[in-house]
Amino acid sequence: MLAGSRRCSHCIRRLVRNVPSSMRLEKPGPILLFVFAHFLVLGVSASMRHLGGQSNFYDLGVMDNIVWQTIHGRLFFYPQYEMSYFGDHFAAILFLFVPLYALWAHPLVLILGQALALAMGGLFAHRIALLHLVRDPAESGLEVKLARRAAWVLTVIYALHPSLLYVAMFDFHPVALMIPLSLAAYYCYLTRTRVWLVVALVLLTACQEEAPITVAAFGLYMLAFGRTSSDRWIGAVTSAMATLYFVLVMKVIIPAFQTDSASASWVYFSRYAHLGGSMSELVRTVVLHPLDAVVRSFEPYKLKTLLLLFMPLGLLPLLGWRALLVALPSLAYTYLSARPNQFVIAHQYFSPALGWLVVGAAQGWSLWVGLWRQHWAAPAALRRWRIVTAVPLAVALMATITIDAILSPIKPSFFRRHPYHDQLEALHRIIGPEASLSVTNGLAPSFAHRRQYFLALDFTLNRDLNAALRLPDYRDTMFHLFDLTALAGSQDRERRVARLLADERYGVRYYRFPLVLFERGLARRPQPELEALITGDGDDGPEVVRAFPAVFLHIRDASSVERDLGVGGRGAMLHFVPGRHGRVSGPWVILPAGRYAIDFYLGLEAPALGTVADLEVISNNNRTQHATRQVTAADFTGTRRCQPFTLPAELPAETADVQFRTYSYGATLSLCKVVVRRQVRGS
Repeated sequence: MLAGSRRCSHCIRRLVRNVPSSMRLEKPGPILLFVFAHFLVLGVSASMRHLGGQSNFYDLGVMDNIVWQTIHGRLFFYPQYEMSYFGDHFAAILFLFVPLYALWAHPLVLILGQALALAMGGLFAHRIALLHLVRDPAESGLEVKLARRAAWVLTVIYALHPSLLYVAMFDFHPVALMIPLSLAAYYCYLTRTRVWLVVALVLLTACQEEAPITVAAFGLYMLAFGRTSSDRWIGAVTSAMATLYFVLVMKVIIPAFQTDSASASWVYFSRYAHLGGSMSELVRTVVLHPLDAVVRSFEPYKLKTLLLLFMPLGLLPLLGWRALLVALPSLAYTYLSARPNQFVIAHQYFSPALGWLVVGAAQGWSLWVGLWRQHWAAPAALRRWRIVTAVPLAVALMATITIDAILSPIKPSFFRRHPYHDQLEALHRIIGPEASLSVTNGLAPSFAHRRQYFLALDFTLNRDLNAALRLPDYRDTMFHLFDLTALAGSQDRERRVARLLADERYGVRYYRFPLVLFERGLARRPQPELEALITGDGDDGPEVVRAFPAVFLHIRDASSVERDLGVGGRGAMLHFVPGRHGRVSGPWVILPAGRYAIDFYLGLEAPALGTVADLEVISNNNRTQHATRQVTAADFTGTRRCQPFTLPAELPAETADVQFRTYSYGATLSLCKVVVRRQVRGS
């Protein structure tokens, strides 16, 4: 690794030196120091998040497992889908991590590698800004000193962009490497370092199956805006090769890695099913009826996401429209997706576009400066010109800081100790390294180094993918490990645990709430507390669709809500801490279309005045509200500890991601359960 680091440093120094003479006056030390500091912030924060138990099966657990599988002789084998990962996503850039895993097989290799790559993007962003602002002073009208200050502002904006921070914190994704590689490719294009341009383009194309779309768009950029015939020739070849490669990957390579030849295809097509029933229909709709495709894919939250993406760049990419054209295809296919968590800045889906938006910001500000320079060319107006031209950068920097402060991509909770550190040590000794394991999402990354490794619960967002690949929801592994307080994203949730409790083939090897471990072949023994928690009390009426014990719902802040397991599991509930505002949500399930009555069973344990709680039925990542109600102290009657408060809700279509949220206002309140009943018309 040390030798590789030295080679990398040598390559960086060569790239830094290969700049115009007007830029060589600036020493590389400050920007390299900035990159190193940025790497430390990203690397340490993301590593602590993982070590604190906040990483996931998708995607760190999976990525760690498939690279580990490779060094053990199975090429990126993906146990969850019983095939190579390349049958799901073709990301050849993962080969770069294989030799590193041969030296040290640990998920921190992926996390730190991603952090280093994203931090390195700051070097290229800085150099790109200097090239646009310093290389041709007559074009921008900026003195070298002011241009360098502006380049530093753009570099800081890149480093603090909320999308980049979210990507760096959210596990590991090969597509995230498109951010620095896009910047590297554009920098090599500007400096005409042809060999490195080819290297950057090859690596960029290898990030994921959709990466060639962006590379082809960059090829068209070089073809249309290249200053020399060689630039245009390279652009034409790049675009043609990327297009051919994309077709090859989608039509040949990915299907070849899928085990079921009858269903072999791109499994994510279902995200675009609202635009057509086949790939040809989808393409026809987008090409022939683009406005119709935009309207049919529209959701109000997507406008907010676009603002979160563009405001930290001061809207400058709209002026730098040439680079924006390169980002546009990836923005388009992300926008057109119907998946509710895809057009969201907190996830990795904007990685193909972000680097080009940063380039667009540099181009846009250079254009902005030049336009105002023409209006105020007189020396007397120089100060006014400087103020006006600085406005977009000031707006961008303030927007970046404000959005980061509100969204908090790097959270204080990342630096807490793993809540189950001691229990996991005991579980590792019980399970061992060879046994097959099904495990819930948050616990999964701790057990990734094994041949048979599965998610213990069905994953609602991947139901279509499982159906396309003709795979079962569950496997009969030797062990099943659950965190009973982290069942989100599953349709079965507690029902899966109940099935294992009733399965004669499995016994409970370890139980310490909320962790429970089932072992195959172990004698089945009574588990009174666990059985009482799972089965609930009186939740099997004729109109009851589902009942969700409150202790299994999600608590946003553990200091505001406490779990009470009752006596032997009977009477379990959640207590909202007096004087604090607590929030409980869940279960994130799918409900068919219909009319429902949602019963929130609440208890008021001490006298209170006014509003004590807000109740909501919501879906679509908290964006769609189906029902709401305020509960006051006067609404509580009788002596029952928990009484139902009903919200009628009508779902016009099958609805995923359904939540029942309780928000307390500081009263001494308890939540026992939430029961979903089918509402009979006329009742």
